[in-house]
Amino acid sequence: RAQMFRLESEKLLSQTRVLFQKGSANASQKAGHIEVPYYSASNVQFARLMFEISSDLFLNPVTHILSTEEKDRAMITLCIEAFEHALAIASLFGMKREQSLWIAALSRIGIAN
Repeated sequence: RAQMFRLESEKLLSQTRVLFQKGSANASQKAGHIEVPYYSASNVQFARLMFEISSDLFLNPVTHILSTEEKDRAMITLCIEAFEHALAIASLFGMKREQSLWIAALSRIGIAN
């Protein structure tokens, strides 16, 4: 498992380097839409690991924006979609801790508003 993680990390690192090199080469050009390839992990468990690591980091700003934003409907919609996707991922992987954190944050926002 550790070796699979290391190999996948090295693959993603090399792909990221290529993208950054392309981006820095294009930075001097006029800003516009740049089409880049989409890379996905070869093992679904990496998505679980990434969500486990980053869940708390996304929860705080999304909660803050939802509890303070009143006018920007697009931002509110994005935050609600973040809750929807986070709960779907946590449910899919059976991540009870993360699921509880996101539900508790959502209920605190509902009570506050």
